[in-house]
Amino acid sequence: MPRSGENSPSNPAPAGFASPTDRGWGTESTRRGTGPDPPSNLHWHAVPLGRDPLVSRKVTKVELESREYEVDGIHVSRTGPGHEAQAHPVVLVHGGCHAAWTWERYVPFFVSRGWECHALTWRGRGQSARLSERDALRRSIEDVADDIEAVAASLSAPPVVMAHSMGGLAALKYAERNAHAGLVLLTPVLPAEVHPASVGLPVDLDSMWGPPPFETTRELFFSGMDEEEARIYHGMLVAESPRAVTQASTESRVSIDPVKISGPGLVVAAEFDLLTPPADVHALAGLLGLDYRYAGGFGHGVTLDRNWESLAQALQAWLAVHVSDATRGRVAVAP
Repeated sequence: MPRSGENSPSNPAPAGFASPTDRGWGTESTRRGTGPDPPSNLHWHAVPLGRDPLVSRKVTKVELESREYEVDGIHVSRTGPGHEAQAHPVVLVHGGCHAAWTWERYVPFFVSRGWECHALTWRGRGQSARLSERDALRRSIEDVADDIEAVAASLSAPPVVMAHSMGGLAALKYAERNAHAGLVLLTPVLPAEVHPASVGLPVDLDSMWGPPPFETTRELFFSGMDEEEARIYHGMLVAESPRAVTQASTESRVSIDPVKISGPGLVVAAEFDLLTPPADVHALAGLLGLDYRYAGGFGHGVTLDRNWESLAQALQAWLAVHVSDATRGRVAVAP
């Protein structure tokens, strides 16, 4: 199990939390693309990414092959099907305060559908290379883009980059200068070009940020799970770079160049997201001409929500149309 952050100060909880209600899917696409209905009656086996599974999972007959490797100090868990995989691998990029474990439910789902998944953990946490205190404090979202680039460069084909939260903005910086087969951005942190309002998180640039207290964290990341499970995940969070938190929540946002970002892409907004409001996420999709999906009833932490599977099915349906072997060749070329 990844260790929680050491010497992590607590931050006061922001006010005005919404309460998740009924789950549902609203859809909209700036491309107006539609795909086949997602499969039902999923049975799967969780491949632990560096820790024991939290709960027992249904076991599938699909054979999974797993191994761990390192690229430039970045720890990666690679899981693939026991048969020929899709032509383009999927690089999974977690968000702030998290690590590769955030994908533990998605990995077996997508592997069972033929995708080879590479779940990385940013430098400075988990089993990845440690950073000095100075480097940890100064680490930026652009530095995460460098981590993505290092992992993607080691693969045999341009990857699909599936990224959450801070990882989503890092994926856009990666896409500015690298070929990719597709972008899937789940409740992504927003760039300056969208002009999002400040979130108002308290940040001290001389101290690592968080993790926040449990009640705050549950509303921010774990609103879609029961308390016992949320407390387990809360204990796995790590302190985050104050510079990256500032880039994600204040006027000091990261800037992107929309002209350099091309290729197929899907952006997902969550109804009860307190960090990346749906209206702003929708604006990002429009700015870049990417497909858009609205996840009704979800909060920011979509990958670990109790209804994660409905989102995963929607993502698989989109991938089947835009990135699968049947649509091979639609690869965004590096500028």
